[in-house]
Amino acid sequence: MRNLILTVVVVGALSGLAVAQYHFLRVAIKLEKVRFDREATTALLAIAGRLEQSPALIRQWQATRIGASPNEAPALADSISWLADSVFLARGLPVDFSFAIKEGLLLYPVLLDADFKGGEEERYRTYSRLLKGELRETCGCDLFLFLQVNNLFPLLMNRLYGLFLPSLAFLLLLLAALLILVRMLAQLKKLDEVKNDFINNLAHELKTPVFSISLLLKLLRQSIGAGDRNRSEEYLSLLQGENSQLKGHIDKVLELASLETARYELQLREHQLHPLLEQVIRQYRHKAETRGGALHFTPGAARSRLLADEHYLRSAIQNLLDNALRYGGEVPDVAVATRNEGRHVLISVSDNGPGIAPQYQGLLFRKFYRIPETNTRKAKGFGLGLGFTRQVARAHGGTVRVDSKAGEGSTFTLMLPVAGQNEPTQP
Repeated sequence: MRNLILTVVVVGALSGLAVAQYHFLRVAIKLEKVRFDREATTALLAIAGRLEQSPALIRQWQATRIGASPNEAPALADSISWLADSVFLARGLPVDFSFAIKEGLLLYPVLLDADFKGGEEERYRTYSRLLKGELRETCGCDLFLFLQVNNLFPLLMNRLYGLFLPSLAFLLLLLAALLILVRMLAQLKKLDEVKNDFINNLAHELKTPVFSISLLLKLLRQSIGAGDRNRSEEYLSLLQGENSQLKGHIDKVLELASLETARYELQLREHQLHPLLEQVIRQYRHKAETRGGALHFTPGAARSRLLADEHYLRSAIQNLLDNALRYGGEVPDVAVATRNEGRHVLISVSDNGPGIAPQYQGLLFRKFYRIPETNTRKAKGFGLGLGFTRQVARAHGGTVRVDSKAGEGSTFTLMLPVAGQNEPTQP
C-alpha cells in the first residue's frame, strides 16, 4: 500500500511539473514573440527607409506604374527581396519572409510575393509600414509595405532551445526514473511474494522429515527398552533415510548459494560422462519401478569426456531426474539419452507428464520459480532445482533448455562442452 501511495505521489508530482513546464514554455514563447516583434519592426523601418530613398527602386516603380515593360515588376520584386534579405542578414535575423505592397485605404494589391497570404489568421506574423518620402511624392498615393515571416514559430523555438531542451531532457529523465521505480517496486513485490512462498514451502518440506525423525526416535527408544534388536535396526535405517532427505533439502539451498558466490571455484577434472550417468540412473530407476514405471538410458554420444566438477554435475542431473519423476505421469516413463552436437555433448531427460505451457517455459530456470498449481500439475518443491541446474551449466560453459508441449511431456536438455574431440564411443 505504501508503495502504491508513493507511486501515485511521484506520478502526480511529475504530471504537475510537466504542466508547469508547458505553461512556462507558452509564456516564454509569448515573451520571445514580443522581443522578435521589436526586432522585426526595427528591421521593417530600415527596409522602408531605404525603399523610400532608393532612386533605382523609384525608377522601377515608375516603370511598373506606367506599364513601360512587363519585366519591370519581377525586377522590382527581386530588388525588394534582395533589400529585405540584406537588412535581416545584417541584423542577424534568419527570416524566411514574403512581402506585399498595397495601395490606399482599401489596400489594393499592387505587388504581391507568391507566398504572401492575406487574412486575419496571418496577422500575428505580418508586419506593415506606410512608405513615405520620395517614393510617396513620386507616386502621389499611400503605399504600404507588408512583410510576412513564414518561419516565425521555428524561429522562436530555435531561440528557446537553450531553455526548452534541458527542461525536456530533465522531464524525460524523471519519467525514465519513474518507470524504473515502478518496475523495481513491482519486482520487489513479486520477490516478496516468492520469498514468503519459498519460506512456507521450505518450512513444510523440512517439517515432514523432522516430524518423522522425532517419531522414529520415540519408537527407537521403545524398541531399545524392549530389547527388540531387529525393530531397532529397522528404525535406525528409517532414521538414516529421513536424515538424508533433510540433508538433501538443506544442500539444495546451500549449493545454489555457493554457485552464485563470485569467490567460488569449481573443482574441474576430466570425467567420463556415461559411467557417471549410469550411477545416478541406477538410484532413480528403483524409484521409477516402485511406482510401476521405467527409466531408460540411451548413451548415444560418441564423445563424452567432460572437464567438470563431479559433485555439482551429479547434482544437476539428479535435479532433472527428480523433476521427471515428480512431474511425470502417474506411472512415470522417463528416458535419458546423450548425443553430440558440434563440440558439445547433450544430456536429455524426457518424461511423460502433462507438459508445460509456453508462457511458463521462459520462467522455469528462475530461482524460486514454480509453475502455478493446476489440475494436471501440482506445484511442489522449492523452485530451486532448475535454477541450480542452470547455474551449474553456466559454470561449466554450457546451457540448459526445455522443449515441451501440453499433453506431450517435457524434455530438458543439458548442453556441455566436451573435453576432447577424438574419443571412442562409450558403451
